[in-house]
Formats: sequence, C-alpha cells, structure tokens
Amino acid sequence: MFSPQGNILAVAFRDKALLFDVPTFHLAHTLRGHDAPLTSIAFSSDGKRIVTSSEDATARVWDTAGNVLAVLTGHTLRINNAEFSSDGKFVVSASDDGTARTWRLFPSIEALIDEAKRAAPRCLTISQREHVFIDAEPPAWCIEMEKWPYQTAEWNQWLVDTRAGKSPSLPSAR
Repeated sequence: MFSPQGNILAVAFRDKALLFDVPTFHLAHTLRGHDAPLTSIAFSSDGKRIVTSSEDATARVWDTAGNVLAVLTGHTLRINNAEFSSDGKFVVSASDDGTARTWRLFPSIEALIDEAKRAAPRCLTISQREHVFIDAEPPAWCIEMEKWPYQTAEWNQWLVDTRAGKSPSLPSAR
C-alpha cells in the first residue's frame, strides 16, 4: 500500500511490515512486533502513521520511522482489518471474534491525561486520599477544574495562597 503522499510503500510480509522509500525503493524500516502473520496495513490520511492488524488478535499503530506508538489489545481472535478514521483520531478494527472496536488515539501522553482529568466526575476527598496513603493536599487540577469536593471559593483561595508561597490550612472538604 502506498502512503497518501506516494513517498512510502508499505508491504505486509508474514509477521512484519516493510517500509520502502518510493523514490529509491530501498528498504527504509521494518515494523516488527506481531506474533503472527499480518492481515492488513493502512496509512493515516496524513501519511504519518500506519496501522497493522494481525492473526495474533492485536493491531499496532506505528510512525513511519518504525516506532510502535500503540498496541491495541482486546479482541480474542484474529483481526481481519484495521483502518484510521479520516481525521486520524480513531482506529476501527474488525475481528473473527465477531466484534468491531473503535480505538481513540491521542497525540501525546499529556493529551490522554488531560482527557482523563476532564472525564473524571470528581476527585478524592482528603480522607479518601489519606486512606490510600496519598498526600492530603489535592492536585491543583481538581480545584482548577472545579471537581467535587474542591469546587468551592475556599479551595480556590487556598490554591491562590499556596501558589503565593503561603502555607494556608486545608479547607474542610465534604
């Protein structure tokens, strides 16, 4: 399969993919990591990433330099095909286990963490934090994002004072 820009040729070969530089047709990279033969290979629309699927029930997302960016596990049988969404934010895979899965891709670990923070409906209370041996002070993002129980004006003032170098007492949290 040729990349959208036509500068890379990707060929599935047993349990690996070979990437060739099109102007020279020299082998540029070998994508290794699957434990069984490949069943599909596809480029993202921008040509910067590749997804492979395999009889080993996994799909892998790679960059064009040959680095694995993600291993998508969850199917129980051979994955027949995997493709990127047109915007490159998702991969969809279809398997002999009778399921299709949609996988959300993140451009960085920071983006994944930011999404997890946004999706969290609440934060741990002081007593819950202490119960699991975590510092009683909540992380700043819990207050900044107004996550329960740190959504009050008292907690906002505590954060302002803490950042100003003061040592305020922890407000009471529900």
